[in-house]
Amino acid sequence: DELAASNEASQSEISNAQAEAQKVKDQMKKARKQFDALKSKLAAGEKELTSKAEALTEAEARQVALAADLAAAQAQAEELKTQLEQGQGDQVAVQMQIQIQTQEQES
Repeated sequence: DELAASNEASQSEISNAQAEAQKVKDQMKKARKQFDALKSKLAAGEKELTSKAEALTEAEARQVALAADLAAAQAQAEELKTQLEQGQGDQVAVQMQIQIQTQEQES
């Protein structure tokens, strides 16, 4: 009788241990799914950040190009102003008109 009771107690302990092991296994699966979801979010965030950094780099390059264009236009305007001050008004007006037409055709 004692042997049967001891055997029954051992079986109960084994069942409890198996149930506990299953709980741990289920928790690990759940944790793995959460980890994978976070990993995916991180990858998406990195991709978005890279995309934004590339867009910023392109915008900075455009800004540098526009600044160069502006500097060239200012230098040209200064040159034309100097020519006007030297009494070459008619010639400058014709040059400006030709330049405007050229720029309009390029656009």
